[in-house]
Amino acid sequence: MPLLLLAGIDTGTLKARVTLASGPAASFSIVNGLAMSNRLHFADGIAGSSHPLNLLANQSPSQNVEVEIQKVGAASPLLEDIRDIILWLEYEHLT
Repeated sequence: MPLLLLAGIDTGTLKARVTLASGPAASFSIVNGLAMSNRLHFADGIAGSSHPLNLLANQSPSQNVEVEIQKVGAASPLLEDIRDIILWLEYEHLT
């Protein structure tokens, strides 16, 4: 269940793209400071409603990650208000 949280942002919409060194990339919107997949524990059970962040599920966190965040328009939150970016990747470690 990938999740991206922008500390300091609680209203408005931003565009984002997360790219992993292993290849998967996801473009999505961050609404009110939060974007998350709807896979695994957050599955909504509706066929065809997968969130773009689902592409990052079960990817190894032991790699370089690039996060790009852009304003959508004049009404978007100020990027200067972002205090921290939290990217959560769940994965299954197989030995």
